[in-house]
Amino acid sequence: MNKIRHLAIIMDGNGRWAKAKNKNRSYGHSKGLENLKNIIKKIVNLKIRYLTLYTFSYDNWKRSTLEIKYIFSLLDNYLNKNYLELKNKKISVKFVGEQNRLPLKIKKLIKTKEFIQFLVNILLKQPFKMKTERKLSS
Repeated sequence: MNKIRHLAIIMDGNGRWAKAKNKNRSYGHSKGLENLKNIIKKIVNLKIRYLTLYTFSYDNWKRSTLEIKYIFSLLDNYLNKNYLELKNKKISVKFVGEQNRLPLKIKKLIKTKEFIQFLVNILLKQPFKMKTERKLSS
């Protein structure tokens, strides 16, 4: 087993990256998901057991409704399309964080399975700035 057991990634900047390439923000989110697929494959090959993705913060709710819907549709499509592959590879997905404002389709997908060999934690609506400020003032 790899000495590294847990890797965390803050998924930030996909929209800005796309804008810098004169593309729309949705393009950046799609490319970010493609990159994530490759990252997961590499992490599984390296036998890193846990991946935590900081995905959707409180501030992300300030985006346009269209962009928010698009981001969640990417997640919905990915999980539905790849569920069997994830299950066969014993990859479990666990959603952590506040979930009350999530689209109903996403809420229905949020179930942790018991076939864990590799775990992806998807953190939702984490007030990163607030938590950082609390740590610094302690």
